[in-house]
Order: sequence, then C-alpha cells, then structure tokens
Amino acid sequence: MPLRPFDPAAVSLPLDLAAVPLPITSASGERWSKGLGDRCPAVRELLSRGVAPPFAVTGCTIFLVSSHFDITGGVYWREQVTYHRPVRLGETLSIGGRVEQVYVHDGRRYQVMTSRTLGEDGTRVATSRSTGLGKYRRDEGIEESAGGELPYEAGPDFPASRGNPLLASLRELRPGAAFESEPQVVTLQMMRDWSAGDERNPIHTDPEVARKAGWAAPIAGGPHVLAFLQEMLMERLGAEALSHGSHFDVRWVSPVQDGGTVVTRAAVTAADTRSVTLELKIECDGRTAMVGAATIPLQS
Repeated sequence: MPLRPFDPAAVSLPLDLAAVPLPITSASGERWSKGLGDRCPAVRELLSRGVAPPFAVTGCTIFLVSSHFDITGGVYWREQVTYHRPVRLGETLSIGGRVEQVYVHDGRRYQVMTSRTLGEDGTRVATSRSTGLGKYRRDEGIEESAGGELPYEAGPDFPASRGNPLLASLRELRPGAAFESEPQVVTLQMMRDWSAGDERNPIHTDPEVARKAGWAAPIAGGPHVLAFLQEMLMERLGAEALSHGSHFDVRWVSPVQDGGTVVTRAAVTAADTRSVTLELKIECDGRTAMVGAATIPLQS
C-alpha cells in the first residue's frame, strides 16, 4: 500500500512512530564508496575491519519517518546526531522515535523529528534530531508560527569515549589546527550509487522529480553531503575518531547538485582535557553548502 504524505493537521503531536529495522549490510560498503567517488581510504579501512562508517546512521530519523510517510520532495535542513558506538557490518539496527513539532517560518513548514537507534545487543548506536522541510517551495498562504524550533539538549557521549583507540592523538589537537579536502565533483551517478535503488525520495536520483520539487537538477541528500566531510576528518584524525561518542550539529544551507564540486573544511576551535570542538564547512562551486560543528569527547 502506498504511503501517505505527512499531514500535520491530521495528527496530534508529538506523534510516536513504531520502530523499524535497518540492516547494515556488507553490500552497503560498495554504495558508500561509489557515492564518495571511490576516494575514501578511511571508509575502506573501516570496512576492512567489518565496521560501518558513522554516516551510516546519520539519517536514521529520516529513514524512520520515510518508513511511515511519503517524504517525496522533502529536504533536510538540520541534523543533530550523536554516534555512540561503532556499528558492525551485518548488524540489524532498530530505529524508534517520533515527530515532535511542526512550525512555519518564511512560508515553509518545518518538521522536527527525533530518533533513537539501538543495536542488536540493545545498546545505543545513535541519537538524533532531524529538522526538515515537507517541501522546498514556499507556500505564502500558510501562517507564521510563534517561536520556532524547540530547545534540544544533546551533546557528545563522554562515557563512550573510553572505547576510542585514538584518544592519545586526539588530545594533541590544538585550536587553530585546520583540515581541508581535495575538490570532488559530485555526479548524478554518485547520487544513484549512494541511494542504490532506495527511492524513498527520488529528488536525489530522478531529474524530473527534482524539477517538480523546485530544483534545477537532482541534489545530494544531507547524509551524503556530510559523508564527504566525515571521510576527510577520518583520513586526518583516524578512521575511528568519530565513532565513539562524537556529536555533530550541522545545517544544509544550499544544495549540492549534479556536477557540483565540493570542498570540505574543518578547524579546531576549542580543545581541553575533556573534548575537542571543530567548526565545519562544506562549499560547492564556491557557495556555502553546509555549516556546523562537531565535538569529540576525550574522557568520561
């Protein structure tokens, strides 16, 4: 049976969503690698150990919501996610959560959703809050909401840092340290490889659907875009650096479209005995595509 679009007028919020399974298969490694243009030594190192990269669970909230509603045409705006532990290839995760809030700003309706992802052993894998637009096009007929996005208390998982094998080198980082990737062209084929037949939101793979949604060409999904930056960080800091309690808070501010060239950057803005904080930025063809921050815990 086809899924229905989410209609905030027809539900009472917060709306609990039944948990859904998310298998992390070995075959996923090939689509991640191809989606990154095969320039991903850190991802390949993790895969060789039987471990998935952290971005494998970046989009768990959207995966959950798209299992209950038709999200065609919707776009990510913000992701706040904590990666509690590495995920094994072959592990089937369980994602539960709810739609927390809907608000309107500047003619667009924002949906705020949270999720908690558990591993087969019942331990936390990821905790996230995702904010997205039901559709990209503005609707001048909808009324502005008072306030806006509700506060969200989240951050790094300090106890999880005990398992990080890279603590010694991470503690050597100092404010001012900066990292940058080589330019990478993002193609429609890479978007299709990344999706690998998952048509939950074909604005990432189908030019006609993308045009109907208001885009000139297909756009890379939010987790796909973030993955380029996480790959760069894992190359510089170590493959498992982000997998033990790190917290990301990022916003996508302009699209990465078919044929765009991305450059990812990160700079250490704070470092002490407890954590390292980095400012994050992705540019596409000279425009800012994503901004945010990441905190890596160093002790419990």
